[in-house]
Amino acid sequence: MIEMLETDRKELLAEQDQVIKIMARFAHFLKNNGILSINDSMVDYIEYQIKEQEDIKAALGPDDPSNQEIIDGLRQSLVDYEKRERSS
Repeated sequence: MIEMLETDRKELLAEQDQVIKIMARFAHFLKNNGILSINDSMVDYIEYQIKEQEDIKAALGPDDPSNQEIIDGLRQSLVDYEKRERSS
């Protein structure tokens, strides 16, 4: 059971990585080839989600670790997205 869940987790992380990579490439393509200029709302969205989770954490108290993993994951997603967007 645990092995199956770990396999699923690895597959989902690989899928998340692929989605972020494709989003960054698409944003780069639109920025360079689009007729209309676009702003990168993905960064804004992730930053908004981080702020929301930090507000929840503040309301729960500093000793409650319940959503720290979510905050850390969002921050890592933001770093990954920005890195891929710059390298595309």
